[in-house]
Amino acid sequence: MERYLQQPHVYMTSLSVHRLLITSVVVAAKFTDDAFFNNAFYARVGGISTVEMNRLELDLLFNLDFRLKVDLETFGSYCLQLEKETVVLVIDRPIQQVHGVNSAKDLSRNSSIDESCKSELMRYSSQALQGCS
Repeated sequence: MERYLQQPHVYMTSLSVHRLLITSVVVAAKFTDDAFFNNAFYARVGGISTVEMNRLELDLLFNLDFRLKVDLETFGSYCLQLEKETVVLVIDRPIQQVHGVNSAKDLSRNSSIDESCKSELMRYSSQALQGCS
């Protein structure tokens, strides 16, 4: 995305930034994976037409001269930058129970879901950060 934005004829506004983001996701998915969604799906997610998604993808690819590979040094610098900006969520105290007929039952169910989500988040975060070290 940064290399694309360095092009002299590229102008980014608050009304077009989501187009660059969804296009970058599409191109990155196609570059890294053999299995990916079609452009119609990504267009629907991004709130644009399939025709525009196709045009944006071609525009991004040609402006980057189809050079999508990022060298290890650049990737590492971005990892370090993201690592510095990462905020780790720590819950100091448990959520207090709400009084009610079914509230204790609902909270215990939600609590286990929260713990499950928290452990998954920590697992994925540590895996991602290991690549930066």
